[in-house]
Amino acid sequence: ISIVGNIIGRTTTVGLVMAVAYLFYIFVLQESSNGNEKTRLFKWVFACFSVIIVIATILYNTDLQWREHLRFGFEGFFSLIEKGHWEVHSNDMLKSHFVFPDNLRAWIIGDGRMASTNIDPYYIGKQWSGFYMGSDVGYVRFIFYFGLTGLIAFSVFMIQTGLICCKKFWDYRLMFLMLVALNFIIWFKVSTDIFLVFAPFLCFTNTNKEELDY
Repeated sequence: ISIVGNIIGRTTTVGLVMAVAYLFYIFVLQESSNGNEKTRLFKWVFACFSVIIVIATILYNTDLQWREHLRFGFEGFFSLIEKGHWEVHSNDMLKSHFVFPDNLRAWIIGDGRMASTNIDPYYIGKQWSGFYMGSDVGYVRFIFYFGLTGLIAFSVFMIQTGLICCKKFWDYRLMFLMLVALNFIIWFKVSTDIFLVFAPFLCFTNTNKEELDY
């Protein structure tokens, strides 16, 4: 998931870092009454990680296409090793995407637009459906769309969704809290939301632990 995900889109790195942090919490910080079970789980994860590294190394050195994919997916790491500093082309592009409204009205209620499609009914030229104001940054696009008013309301909605799931599935509350955090972190790069991840859990009506265990 980590390797293929980074090849498809390097935003996956955010989830990867959070997953590693979670594993560190499970294996190092969390108290466990069954030390043998934790040891077996740690060995299993370490073994899988080692196998993945070996396979990726072989593909990198034997297949040109995989070599290019891996260099693209982990461009920052290759840059750090080869050039001595972290450099990612998409991050350089991202810097130019942080544009903000130049008037109070847009800050409060937005412009109501997210895509730069032409709204002239008599326009017969080539249509371009890029991002409004040329930015795909989540926070920027939301502000332009419905202002700080809508951004705050949408943020409260996502937080409340996560809290409801935490209450319904208390034993998995850490997972839902991490998903909420992931949502807000990703907004620094792209405009998306992961409500569809929460939606199936909201369909469950059981709220007490006894019924959930059953």
